[in-house]
Amino acid sequence: MTLDKIVDYWASHTSALPRTKRAVQSVFNELKILHPGVSAGALRKTHLVRFRDALHEQGQSPKTIYKKLSFIHAAFAVALDSELVERNPVAGVKSPKDKRVEKSRIPFSLDDLQSLFAAPVHAAGARPKGGGGEASYWLPLIALFSGARLEELAQLRVGDVRQDDGFGFYFNITTEGEGNQLKSKSARRRVPVHSELANLGFFEYMEACKNTKQEFLFPDLKPDVQGKRSGNWSKWFGRYKRQLGLIDKRKVFHSFRHGFIDACRAAGIQTEVRDVLVGHANDSVAAEYGEGRYPIASLFDAIQRVKYAGLVLPRHLDRR
Repeated sequence: MTLDKIVDYWASHTSALPRTKRAVQSVFNELKILHPGVSAGALRKTHLVRFRDALHEQGQSPKTIYKKLSFIHAAFAVALDSELVERNPVAGVKSPKDKRVEKSRIPFSLDDLQSLFAAPVHAAGARPKGGGGEASYWLPLIALFSGARLEELAQLRVGDVRQDDGFGFYFNITTEGEGNQLKSKSARRRVPVHSELANLGFFEYMEACKNTKQEFLFPDLKPDVQGKRSGNWSKWFGRYKRQLGLIDKRKVFHSFRHGFIDACRAAGIQTEVRDVLVGHANDSVAAEYGEGRYPIASLFDAIQRVKYAGLVLPRHLDRR
């Protein structure tokens, strides 16, 4: 069984388009140049490792190398299923990692945050309709001091701000309530309300929501066609930050979460506590022991240690 016959057999048994077959054949031609005369049955994992490394040395990107290895893997998988070969030589061969790839999301810098919080919404009381009224003010601030995901905050109900008699108030991030969605099981958690939010009038705002019998903490947010309460707001925030000159595509609302995690590290908050605060799964052995709910005293202590040195936040404004 030659390598060319592997391609022909794959194409005839998958209804591959002509252009797809040509792309796969081209990859097999590259493989034949490196390993001339090697039959399909004689091809081993070591041959594919050499092929991968040769492509990498030529300067081809990990994405391209992954695609080429995938083509070969797919063709051999069909042949293996029909017992034309005894093994798939690509199994276990990984494409190289590209150390040059930039992070898709990065934290806001101190200057970025200062620009955001010195802009009309936070410094002049503006409440754009697209920003969901008070949501435009509170969502960035709560994310800054909680690390919570946007949808987790957008779907908060007034009753989700709860009080622990021994310590204080916390956000109860949960799947309880119609339409509530969380990314994972570990995302269900309690996040204490940071004292900075109290200083900025969060509890006065919460009481105003109670007095007007609002169900949701941010009632002006309406679900989009996918049922996400943050969907349309996210688009507004993208436009708003660009108007302020924050045009780096890696800096989005999720950047608040990255910044919060960095602030936890700077404050010396241990990894296990940080993971509980932001809703990351903890794979340590220690996480399997105990009653499974992290002591809220440790969470309250940790959240108050989160600081943003040099950041000046707006103080007294009537936001009700």
